[in-house]
Amino acid sequence: MEKINANTKNSDQIVLPPMKKQHIYSYIVFIGAFLGAFLLWFYAIGYDSTIFERRITDVPVKITGVEALTSSKGFTVADELDITITVTVSGKRSIIYSIDSSSLTATVDISQVEQPGENTLPIKVTAPNGINVENQTSKEVILFIDEFITKTIAVKANYISYVLSEGLLLEDPEVNPAVVSVEGPKSELEKIDSAFVDLILGDITGPISAAGKIYLKNRDGVPVVNGYIKLNKNEAYVSIPVKKEKTVPVKVELTGGVFSTEDAVISLTQESVKIYGEIELIDSIEKIVIPIDERTFDFRNTIRVTKYMSSLLPAGVDNVNGDVSITAVIGIPGLTKKNIYIKAGDIAVLQLEGNPQVTVKSGITFCVIGFRDVIRELDSSDITASIDAAAVSVDSEGKKTAEIVFGFSDDITGVYVYGTYEVEVKN
Repeated sequence: MEKINANTKNSDQIVLPPMKKQHIYSYIVFIGAFLGAFLLWFYAIGYDSTIFERRITDVPVKITGVEALTSSKGFTVADELDITITVTVSGKRSIIYSIDSSSLTATVDISQVEQPGENTLPIKVTAPNGINVENQTSKEVILFIDEFITKTIAVKANYISYVLSEGLLLEDPEVNPAVVSVEGPKSELEKIDSAFVDLILGDITGPISAAGKIYLKNRDGVPVVNGYIKLNKNEAYVSIPVKKEKTVPVKVELTGGVFSTEDAVISLTQESVKIYGEIELIDSIEKIVIPIDERTFDFRNTIRVTKYMSSLLPAGVDNVNGDVSITAVIGIPGLTKKNIYIKAGDIAVLQLEGNPQVTVKSGITFCVIGFRDVIRELDSSDITASIDAAAVSVDSEGKKTAEIVFGFSDDITGVYVYGTYEVEVKN
């Protein structure tokens, strides 16, 4: 056989270049892929044109038109609707399997209800475009429609989970708001007895400020939960004063500067008292003092003093047991009395220069009380007496008098002038 030489020129023969095997393979793959895609598209078009059915479960049923019914008729729904239904839908495969219960809307419209009481109302199901609702397990629901009313209820603070430090007392709380306005179905509001705010206080060491959510309770103390009951305030702020109580001793203090309590025999009807008040104030009080001026003692050597707690306690502090009285009996053993005369000329007159001169008309006898050994040696030379000319008083008859101020020598202690004395003076 004769071979054809590609380089040989021949006017009667066309010579083609040789085709590579990989080019032929590529052409075959391309044609195959094209035919496969075409067949798949054709199959899909035909398959998706088929209508499928599917059951969608747990589709929630919601109530609409509540506000419209309230504004137009003064009615509202009494109870919350807590039901679901199963819905059968149909559509093309590409859509039907892309939806779930959230894709469907099941509603009951109460806006057109004409009368309160039980009303049977239709359930309307709405589906996305391309989806048809074929069936549903429930097509109607019975709802109780009630009057819409408003009620005002006091808000109370409820303390839970708290520990008081020793001696502390919780006072009545201040709740803001003090009352809450509640609106909703009449039958439900009539069951409500109280409004509360729960406070978890923990360890209490001082005054408290806290806030909490307001909730309602019925007569049995059970919380009321109803989405159609509305409060004008959902949160309350509570201030709780915290006071402290403490038992402190009752003591007598002698204020005249003549004797000390060590010189006295004292008995009390109550030797301690339980007080309460602001924490810092109570902490500052170590005792309750009954002040007594011993210069009011007469020669009988004992006195009885009765004081009410309200007169002994500082402002802001109270006795736990109320405004009770305490009686103190005080005696100073070894006292005696003595009468001493002082001459008019021995009574000094304190007067300003340039003013009319005042003189004492006569002397006076006065009583001194003190320890026996002091009184025994005491005489007028140990005592000073003076009047203030600027403090002269004049009675209706023109009589002029001035009160005497007594003093004792520095070495004289444990003695006092009993009572007050005046002398007549003249210009």
